[in-house]
Amino acid sequence: MLTYREAAEYLSVSERTVWGLVKANQIQACKIGRLVRIPLTSLDEFIGRVMNQV
Repeated sequence: MLTYREAAEYLSVSERTVWGLVKANQIQACKIGRLVRIPLTSLDEFIGRVMNQV
């Protein structure tokens, strides 16, 4: 489970971009109490979908 910052570093994008992808349901996020975490599998699935579109 990654933070927005860690997910942004993993994808080489800004935290704001990750936030937008979560809001657009392109990446799934889990809320744990007050914290939001992004599963690594969700990022890998997103990368796979993007790579297939190219």
